[in-house]
Amino acid sequence: MDFQLFLSLEGLEWNKYGPISQKQYRSDPNVKCYVFENGLDDADLFFPDIEEINERCKTLLDYGDVEYFDDKKCYTLKNWITERLNRPTEPRYRELLGVLNAFCEEAINLKTGVYIDL
Repeated sequence: MDFQLFLSLEGLEWNKYGPISQKQYRSDPNVKCYVFENGLDDADLFFPDIEEINERCKTLLDYGDVEYFDDKKCYTLKNWITERLNRPTEPRYRELLGVLNAFCEEAINLKTGVYIDL
């Protein structure tokens, strides 16, 4: 389980889900990864919000799934994160949302995107 920020989309192949790196993402210099320290426990924190994220971002994020958020979806997700952080939030989930928010902001600036792997 991780977040993957694409620093560049140059030279990547695409399939119906998004960009495909020729290397393992964690060793690709064009991909910045944040690996969940607590694995499933971290992923579980997202489950109460998945439906809301999918509705807002027009995505199909789900448990055991990888979903690509392009820069436009990152913008929408970033706005949702800002709103979500105004509600009561477990400290670890707040930390994960902070990382995802920073990745979305960078993807927007670079005009790339972020994979979320739950």
